[in-house]
Amino acid sequence: MGLRRKARVTALQILYELDCTEHGAKEALARLATEKALPQEALSFSEELIQGVLQNKFKLDDIIKRFAPAF
Repeated sequence: MGLRRKARVTALQILYELDCTEHGAKEALARLATEKALPQEALSFSEELIQGVLQNKFKLDDIIKRFAPAF
């Protein structure tokens, strides 16, 4: 698996964790990075993806509500 794919998988796992728990993004990412031994490049890309989603959370929620109302 390529580094960017690993980073995307990690970001999705962190976002799911944040949605289901009260864990902080940085702490969750640090834990998973250690568990998976992610290189710095993948860690940085994961963090960028997570921050992008968190910064646009309300916009994304509105889009999801519009196209997946039962979600």
